[in-house]
Amino acid sequence: MGKTNLIKLLIISLMTLSGGLYAQSISYPDSSVLAHGDWYKFSISSSGLYKITYNDFIAMGVPAEKINSSKLSIYGNGGRPISSNNSLCTYSDLLENSIFVYDPNNNFSQGGYVIFYGEGGTTWDYNKNENCWSFNFHPYSDQYYYFVTFSDSIGQKKRISSISNQGLVADTTSISTRDYFLSKQELVNVYESGRLWMGKQFIVNKTEEYPLDLRTPLVDGNNNLVKPAIIEYKPAAQSETTTSFVFNYNNIMIDTITFLPLTSNGVAYPNDKTVRSTINNIKTANNKVSVTFQGNSLSKAWLNYILVNYDKKLQYTFPSILKYKTTEFLGTNQIVNNVISNVQNDNVVVWDVTNWINPTQIIGDYNSNNKTYNFNLLSDSLRDVVVFNYNSNFNTVKPAGKVTNQNLHASEPVDYVIITHPLFLEQANRLAEIHKEHNNLTTKVVTTEQIYNEFSSGTPDFLAYKEYLRMLYNKYLPEGKNPKNVLLFGDGTYDNKNILKYNNNFVLTYQMDNKSLDDDHFPAEDFIGYLSPNAKGNYSMSLRDTLNIGIGRFPVSSVEHAENLVNKSERYLLKKDILTKDKITDWRNYSVLTADDADPGDHYFIADVENIFEQTKLQQPQINAVKIYSDAYKQYSSSSGSTYPDASKAINQQMKKGCLIFNYVGHGSEDHLSSERLITITDIMGWTNFNSLPLMITSTCSFARFDMVDKPSAAEYSLLSQNGGMIAAISASRPIYANDMMNQRFHQYILETLDNHKTRTFGEAYSVTKNDKTISPVSSDQRCVILLGDPALRISLPQYEVVTTSINGIDPEVENDTLKALSNVTISGKIMDADSNFMEDFNGEIQITLFDKSSTYYTLDNENNGSILDFEQQKNILHKSKTKVENGLFTHSFTMPKDIAYNYGYGKLSYYAYSDSSDAGGYCDKFVVGGIDNSVIIVETRPVVKLYIGDSNFRSGGITNENPELYAVVSDNIAINTVGSGLGHDLTATLDNAANTFILNDFFEQDQFDANKGYIRFPFYSLNEGEHSLTLKAWNIFNFSSSATITFNVISKNEETFSNLKNFPNPFKNSTSFFLEHNQSSKIKSAEIHIFNTAGMRVKTIPVNNPSNGYTIGPIQWDGTTDGGQKLKSGIYIYRMLINTENGKEYTESKKLVIL
Repeated sequence: MGKTNLIKLLIISLMTLSGGLYAQSISYPDSSVLAHGDWYKFSISSSGLYKITYNDFIAMGVPAEKINSSKLSIYGNGGRPISSNNSLCTYSDLLENSIFVYDPNNNFSQGGYVIFYGEGGTTWDYNKNENCWSFNFHPYSDQYYYFVTFSDSIGQKKRISSISNQGLVADTTSISTRDYFLSKQELVNVYESGRLWMGKQFIVNKTEEYPLDLRTPLVDGNNNLVKPAIIEYKPAAQSETTTSFVFNYNNIMIDTITFLPLTSNGVAYPNDKTVRSTINNIKTANNKVSVTFQGNSLSKAWLNYILVNYDKKLQYTFPSILKYKTTEFLGTNQIVNNVISNVQNDNVVVWDVTNWINPTQIIGDYNSNNKTYNFNLLSDSLRDVVVFNYNSNFNTVKPAGKVTNQNLHASEPVDYVIITHPLFLEQANRLAEIHKEHNNLTTKVVTTEQIYNEFSSGTPDFLAYKEYLRMLYNKYLPEGKNPKNVLLFGDGTYDNKNILKYNNNFVLTYQMDNKSLDDDHFPAEDFIGYLSPNAKGNYSMSLRDTLNIGIGRFPVSSVEHAENLVNKSERYLLKKDILTKDKITDWRNYSVLTADDADPGDHYFIADVENIFEQTKLQQPQINAVKIYSDAYKQYSSSSGSTYPDASKAINQQMKKGCLIFNYVGHGSEDHLSSERLITITDIMGWTNFNSLPLMITSTCSFARFDMVDKPSAAEYSLLSQNGGMIAAISASRPIYANDMMNQRFHQYILETLDNHKTRTFGEAYSVTKNDKTISPVSSDQRCVILLGDPALRISLPQYEVVTTSINGIDPEVENDTLKALSNVTISGKIMDADSNFMEDFNGEIQITLFDKSSTYYTLDNENNGSILDFEQQKNILHKSKTKVENGLFTHSFTMPKDIAYNYGYGKLSYYAYSDSSDAGGYCDKFVVGGIDNSVIIVETRPVVKLYIGDSNFRSGGITNENPELYAVVSDNIAINTVGSGLGHDLTATLDNAANTFILNDFFEQDQFDANKGYIRFPFYSLNEGEHSLTLKAWNIFNFSSSATITFNVISKNEETFSNLKNFPNPFKNSTSFFLEHNQSSKIKSAEIHIFNTAGMRVKTIPVNNPSNGYTIGPIQWDGTTDGGQKLKSGIYIYRMLINTENGKEYTESKKLVIL
């Protein structure tokens, strides 16, 4: 082996020590360096040399007495963004950096300082074939962080080492390199999506100038470039007409770029172009590019960047710092003598910073005759070099304060990880405790800041979340204790860098890296879930990795939002409607299946939903499907577009009652479902189903576009609503094609009962669906689908099973009985657990619903596609009631209504039972409904209807707010008809006129102890102020009717109104009752009545219990005694009502009463 090769081998070894960053495997320490000691943080803004002084340490918060250079260590991994390719993510914790320290007195107080190289977040890649550079900005931050500690026990106190290559023989010489200059601003995100940000919007026909700071270009004696420079620019335009950009370099036109209009359905879309021009000459200073945009007043245009690639001399100019990358002779594997010119003395210092963690000083030769400094580098790969003097103009650091000790590396195995913004830490901890106590999960709550500190060197980075999860996954997967779900607790936006104002950026989002406007640009939460060592983080779905964890997000931007969502999760998980006996209904037995109509050329969405229906019947046959297909309803047209008001009303009424799952397939946007606006944000905000929250699964466009800066999506509104909405939403964050297979698989995996008798969590169903290779077509649409909500929840199916033991004394498993119109029916059953054990300790109530046979319904072909579709639905309720369950058994008798379909077919019994702590559900469809019992003698009797608003204290003519609730008590000697067979015998409420008629069959709840009596509660929303009348009409099962009417006066709840304070009787002898009307239902915090004698002395205080229910306070009874129990004398007394509302306002009114 020759001498030259030996020298090359030596340099390769030395450079490997300097640049060896990329290990192939990763081993995690048991503890983070941040676990102990005092740590302080600072940031840098770009790659380069930084000087830290005594004052900087003080500004960081370091006590003066602790500043000691012999104990100083600086840790940090640089600001480069984390790769989505796990094989390129090799940092296991913060690394100690090699630094230069000058400190004559060991405490930096007498002019001492530290010089270190900080790596920023912008990366540059060199294309040798094109001789051009390309760049990538850090997608999450413009500040990059390092950590300082002064300690005897922490760190090696790493200092810069040196390599001397004096006397080595070079193969060739380099006096220049290919360099770059970039002009770019990040001000506008055209799509409000993705990572592509541009400069400010152009003004038509106005010229913008961009200075080019081209330092020490390599030129000949005529100031011409030795090698041509390349100017690359990327403009963008959006216009319905042809537009153009004119580019001038130093006032000479170099290019005109024309944009033809890019439109679809009359809408102009933005597009961009990357163009390069060559220049051969340059001025000594004040080089510039001028850009003029030409278009009309409606045209929009932006400039992404201007990038100049040019050759520059390796020339050092004190006090500046020369920084360059070695492109000359790249890949030739030669020893290259780098010649730095214009070096005035031998004080020059050269660092190889290719490995920015451990830079190395290179000792070269100074030539005083030609003022050059020479040193050798191997040209096997790019090297980063800085040339400076210790008196150069260094960058300065920005102090970021003291860091609290933390140790995520010591995390134990955990089922559920919650990553929260610090603002929501209290509620995140509360949620973790709820799941720990009631869901038997091990939980871990970590803040975003903690993750950044240990896994992205303090710099915000979405993939730092992945790195923390990857550590847990790789550490504990062999034991089967890897995390199953992760919750991102905080809203996020496409503006990860907080470029815009009013940004709800709490927990970062992963935006696709779109280099151009026609690239994919959507958020993809899945990238934190690719945890296996070989995961490549491919953008291509055909090469997608396996999702190893369920992922959900709470898109909260306030503590109030956070508390509300934790309340929802707790209520849903604990089934608090059962525990508190708060308006318990059988909503867990229902799913709502909704389909859009088919516009011309569309796919028939109903077919997709029918597949889901058939699948659900196989998995969970006790679930009753409510099918609301818009094309089965009449379409109305107006100047504002087409609508389906009856379909919208049907959905809203069902949502008021609640359901287990709401599934929709069709068109949509971030603020509505379907182009006919089947459901809007206004509808969602009117849902009052807090006790019966469904899981929403939609196959539609952008409904869950959660990452807008100042506009929540409809899915977010449904999740964040305090009055109801959804428990979670699985939906798309961007436009997609309807993927029936993906929707079907979500539905399937969420409802599937596993071997442990449990269903999957929302997050587990999410990950299993995303990994299902049978879903076709494989496309990026699948990454747009996200889970908003708590991924550790399971669908709220009943815990136990209700089994029918007999119908009219006949075991339905043995023989199918026939239930005829007007016949008497007796049903008996029992409660069983998942292992078919009889639950004899189950005591409570059961809700029983009897459905008539399935009927065939047809679409109306509203969009004139030439096809009418039919579908089956079992929706007519023949009987609905409650009865007791005692020791696991129940029996119930009732009379079949006259209004049944007399043809014969299988009916369905639906059960929902609940005790103090658990519930049960079930069904029976092994019986026949049809015919009539002609032996029954029909006697005319009519229902009794008692009508109120709010509660039974209300009197006709009273006041309400704009959202009153109808409350009715309906009774009959036989039974109330709630069949809804379309024969005109429905329970109906008519508000003001026949156009506002509501069918209330499904809102009738039978009294538990009286089969001939029941109750109706039905809310109204946003009624106009003023007088209203309401008429309720009821029928019995013999089809005799009666009605009642009530009037009320709507006054906006914003106008707090209290009126008609009175007591009755007045005068009185033994007792009287007080009343007060108001419009603040559920908004009154406290109320009291004070009684005074004519001398002004208070003789009695009467507290009012539950004053906020309904619209009338009272009757509040008083027997005429004092607080001490003595009977008051006859005479005149003053009474005063005191009201305190939740808004902090107080109301008082006084009146007289007389005691006889």
